Amino acid sequence: MKTEKFYTPIIKILAFFGSNLLVIIPFSFFLKKNLVLDNILMIIINIIMVFIAFLLFKDKLKNQFQDFQKHWKKNLKIIFKYWFIGLLLMMIVNLIINVFILKNIAPNEEANRNIIEQYPVYAILSIALLTPITEELLFRLNFKDTFKKKSTFVLTTGILFGLMHVIASLENPLYLLYLIPYSILGFTFGLIFYDTKNVTSSIIAHSLHNSISLLIIFLGI
Repeated sequence: MKTEKFYTPIIKILAFFGSNLLVIIPFSFFLKKNLVLDNILMIIINIIMVFIAFLLFKDKLKNQFQDFQKHWKKNLKIIFKYWFIGLLLMMIVNLIINVFILKNIAPNEEANRNIIEQYPVYAILSIALLTPITEELLFRLNFKDTFKKKSTFVLTTGILFGLMHVIASLENPLYLLYLIPYSILGFTFGLIFYDTKNVTSSIIAHSLHNSISLLIIFLGI
């Protein structure tokens, strides 16, 4: 791995989150605690961020969807195989942390539940579709040409993905334990991306996972 090949993806991640702030700040003045208006504004913000992500990775996105269509049967088998194993491992680790150690849910999950309560329409669209698109572009496609070895790619992108989901809740050092289940999820999406050579595959897996998580929250499980 060349050093500059690692710097470039990190710079793109920082550029994305920097532009995220630039978009959110002006829109925040229009949030008026109006359920309909606020949901619409939050959806617009998220769509803008997806568009920015597409601009950042437009060169790497060429032929991705067409390639997925050609190999969709093989890709779906890989998606479901890795996702089922990853889901099982993540559930076991989460159960251990939630029940026996912290006796609470992950702060990121709690934040998602709050978003669902405040902005239900936005939450469904964002969590189930828009967020999986941006995160897979940032943490999988972004590092496509950075690592030669499969293990290095999967481990690095998975840990970065996990860190993103816990970094905002480090007021309690024990919350770092949630790095494990989120990284397992990141490893899963990394394996799917690497074996299919297609970001559409990891987006589908990510969207499937988030949609099921949403369903569980709505059912109160």
